Amino acid sequence: MNKFQCSPWSENSCCDQQTSIRTHHMLNQFNFNLTHCGMDSISAGCHRYFIKNLCYYNCDPYIEPWIVKSDSKFGIEDYGQERIVQVPLCESDCIEWWNQCSESSMTCVRNWRKHFEWNDGGESDSIITNHCPNGARCIPFKFVYKDAYDFCQTVWDNRWKVVQDTEQCITFEFEGGNQSNPNRLVAEYYLNEHLKLLLHIDLIPLFMEFSIFIIFIYFIVIIIVKICKRR
Repeated sequence: MNKFQCSPWSENSCCDQQTSIRTHHMLNQFNFNLTHCGMDSISAGCHRYFIKNLCYYNCDPYIEPWIVKSDSKFGIEDYGQERIVQVPLCESDCIEWWNQCSESSMTCVRNWRKHFEWNDGGESDSIITNHCPNGARCIPFKFVYKDAYDFCQTVWDNRWKVVQDTEQCITFEFEGGNQSNPNRLVAEYYLNEHLKLLLHIDLIPLFMEFSIFIIFIYFIVIIIVKICKRR
């Protein structure tokens, strides 16, 4: 699997050879067609980054902090009725992805998860896949999105949240093999943050109940003391 973009994830994951091979097709295992604007509408560099996106979703074992239930029937991330949202993507990865796509590749919609029409293209023996809506024009990415941030955060419907490289963030650029997956530490950080938030929320009602109990005991003691003094 080393010749494929998914090779960095080949260790310690469920990314088998068949998954990797299908990920690299223009029509992948989710029946999503990257060349919806024609066979030459996606450059090799742009295609490479979209493959890395899919490799991350299919193969990275550390996506748990960002998994949510999916609300759509179709879409590249609706496999198993789950998707990932608000994954912190390193700014440098986003900018390089944008640079590879902005001028050399074309599309007809901004949100690739929601705005396509899914049908068989009028061919009864064809598979159902994504198509440009009627009247939508295929134009370069740079005229569809205003900048790298807009592109990365919009194209897959809020899958990515671009953050500075100095923050805890996900990257596609690591060698794999003997080099550990840097995304593991990022996932652990966010899992710990989620746990802290949950504990904080859960402890607030307990603290309030305890405070009310202490106040109640305080007034009971005051009343008892007053009664004793009267005697």
